[in-house]
Amino acid sequence: MRETMTECDLPGIGRKYTFTASGGERLAIVVHQTGTRELFIFPPGAEEPCGGIAFEDDEARQIGAIIGGAYYKPKILEDLEVSLQGIAIEWFQIGPAAPARGKSIGELQIRKRTGVSIIDIIREGQSLPNPGPETVLEEGDTLVVAAKHGQLSAFKTLITGRQPGDA
Repeated sequence: MRETMTECDLPGIGRKYTFTASGGERLAIVVHQTGTRELFIFPPGAEEPCGGIAFEDDEARQIGAIIGGAYYKPKILEDLEVSLQGIAIEWFQIGPAAPARGKSIGELQIRKRTGVSIIDIIREGQSLPNPGPETVLEEGDTLVVAAKHGQLSAFKTLITGRQPGDA
């Protein structure tokens, strides 16, 4: 496997990550100590970027969640659901008004009340696999759950406070 990412410290600024795509394009991401992220795109073989954009911390985290698959489930994952014989893998984000925010998995009695299992929590870009009942859910957490299709509506209501079909 070829090296696709390099990283280096930028003294007084932050840290730079450079990714090389299979087509030869490069993406440089500078994470400033202030939390701002700058993205620069380099065409194959180019020394100078052809474009760039800056994001504040909360914007960068939202984009990271999108890239990481927290908001959209690609077709390949839909096919995986079928192969799991009726078990769905879904993602739910804990928003600022979510009734589950600040409560532990055990306190919410998630499995007992809905039949759903939380198999991972993505928190600030880090994975917390197989969280225990003592794990407290925080705003911004993305919960990765395994459930039968009929269990997801009760889980969504418990976690987000919204009924299925709510925007």
